[in-house]
Formats: sequence, structure tokens, C-alpha cells
Amino acid sequence: MVNNCGSGHVEYKFGSGELKTLSGSVTLSGSLPSGNMWLQDYDGHKCGPDGTDCGMVEFTLGDNGHNAINYSVLMGNNGNHVL
Repeated sequence: MVNNCGSGHVEYKFGSGELKTLSGSVTLSGSLPSGNMWLQDYDGHKCGPDGTDCGMVEFTLGDNGHNAINYSVLMGNNGNHVL
């Protein structure tokens, strides 16, 4: 995920569920069974700890060629999206 928005930073959770902030590029080797990424603090907006109340990319990248990517907007307790 590339942030060209002028504010905020990319946060992600991979399989284990540990929340991390992405700074610069990251290269992973092997499969990535599941993960979520979202843009935190864009224009001062705070997303939930799992990307709720923000646009979120969910993905599965497998060594066997079975890959999936989904973009979602999941409503949480912040409720400040205008759809």
C-alpha cells in the first residue's frame, strides 16, 4: 500500500494479529495467509485497532497461486463516514 494522501500512515496486521506501522517499503518472502492494511491518522481521523471506520485492504497471498484482495469500509464505533 502506498500513501500518496499527504497525511496519515499505513498500519497493518499480518496473520499473528500484531499491529504494526509501515514505514517505507517492506518485502516478505513466502506466503502470507491473511492480512489487513489501512491508512491511520489521515486528516486527523483515527481508525479502530482493526481498521474499522476506515477503508481497509484485506488480502491473502499464497505460494500456490491462490490469492485474494478485498477493499472494505467497515463501520465501527466512530461512525463518522459519509457513504
